[in-house]
Amino acid sequence: MRLAKTACEVALRKQANQVDLATAQDAVREVRRTYSIEDYHFPELAAVHSTGGLTSKTYDSPREGKIVICDKLLHYKLVLGYEDPKKGRWFDVNPIVIEDLDRWQATQD
Repeated sequence: MRLAKTACEVALRKQANQVDLATAQDAVREVRRTYSIEDYHFPELAAVHSTGGLTSKTYDSPREGKIVICDKLLHYKLVLGYEDPKKGRWFDVNPIVIEDLDRWQATQD
């Protein structure tokens, strides 16, 4: 819903009658900028993306103490949970930030 609303707002700013591909891509970029991904998030995002499962790895946050990274990823909707009748519950990276993960992974090779 948020992405659709943003796409409509972008179209209105462009004085367009419809949401075309370029407008939708602008909306994706606009929404993506609202997500804050920390450096320590990327290895866990990659793990979730490749396995479909969550990890229990922790991070010692200067402000919050020891935190379970995937708990934060779920809280900030960087990782989404899905329910499948055959596979059961599984997880993956929010599609809005997958390009950020791809860019990070490209620097790791």
